[in-house]
Amino acid sequence: MLKLIFDVRSLSSLAVLCAAAIGCGSSTTTAPDTSSLNGDAGGLGGSANVSGTFGTDAIKPIVAAYWIGVPGNADESGGGPFLYLFSTPVTCDDISKGSAWVASLPAGTQVMELIVGTTGTAVPVPASAHAGANVSEVNYFFAQTASEARATSGSVTLTSYAKGVAADGTIDVTFPMGSAKGTFHAVWCAGGHERG
Repeated sequence: MLKLIFDVRSLSSLAVLCAAAIGCGSSTTTAPDTSSLNGDAGGLGGSANVSGTFGTDAIKPIVAAYWIGVPGNADESGGGPFLYLFSTPVTCDDISKGSAWVASLPAGTQVMELIVGTTGTAVPVPASAHAGANVSEVNYFFAQTASEARATSGSVTLTSYAKGVAADGTIDVTFPMGSAKGTFHAVWCAGGHERG
């Protein structure tokens, strides 16, 4: 009787191991999750870990980050990436319907806009009042409001740049009121538009 219990337990353990490790010959496979690689699928893309304050409001966790493909003036960034970081679940599709997408965001959504004037990595690009080659323009604003705040000092540094795929980097900037410091991973959103 004791041997029978041991054998049943062994078979049960073997079945669990077999299913977990090799699928026991099952022909069903699950496709890998690639939603974080490209926002075009309609799912959330990108990520960031940024702390500080936008004015007097603490920066909320960033749940989506995109590198847009349709800035108003491509030369404005000196060929570097034009990025948006969002505190609410915004998809690539949401920002690909034209430049008026800000009006469709939930009220209070925190948005950071980064125009990085280089594709070079490991070189701090200083914050500037205006976007251009070898400078960064960093702004924050809240959805449903027209005003923005622009960084007055600090820098953005790309740590990884893969054209048409993703841009990673660090940010350490100061605004007239508030500051932001941290890292970002923004995925390519080919149809994404600059806000109007």
